[in-house]
Amino acid sequence: MTWTRKRRSLPRVSQAVRHGASDAPLRLDGEDLKLVSVHINDEPWTAWKEEEGALVISNLPERFTLKIVNEISPATNTALEGLYQSGDALCTQCEAEGFRHITYYLDRPDVLARFTTKIIADKTKYPFLLSNGNRVAQGELENGRHWVQWQDPFPKPCYLFALVAATSTCCATPSPRVLVAKWRWSCTSIAATSTARRGR
Repeated sequence: MTWTRKRRSLPRVSQAVRHGASDAPLRLDGEDLKLVSVHINDEPWTAWKEEEGALVISNLPERFTLKIVNEISPATNTALEGLYQSGDALCTQCEAEGFRHITYYLDRPDVLARFTTKIIADKTKYPFLLSNGNRVAQGELENGRHWVQWQDPFPKPCYLFALVAATSTCCATPSPRVLVAKWRWSCTSIAATSTARRGR
């Protein structure tokens, strides 16, 4: 994800295989999204149309990689579904049908996928970047930005997708056996305290 000042641009890449000989179009759920581009196998695709609550893509090959870029506005998302701003933080609420407010997708509980998420944000404003799975990479960028990539090894429905960009503080006790991490969110709806005990 690439963070901009007013809106958030969300490139999403999916790989798909058509089962059977059906030439039916692919219908993806989406609400309150601004579509920027559609690519199939790295080529611009024009055989698509937007309908109420959906993006319909036609003339697809049997195997393809789909890349969709769309924009959303968490700051004006008062429905509190998908990605929204709460205080100084960005949070997600995808259950039960909130993922369609983030990007176009088959927003159903029977569709499982492994999510890889790269979050790019201003390091001062959003020093803590979290999503599903394991943190596999991170780095620094110009203009005070940084990025973190998360990879979830387990297939799951999109209503379990989660993302948080916020400020946090962490403190450790002097004990070598106990590590206490207290995250202080700039977020009125989220607060968490976690305790992790090391093995003997």
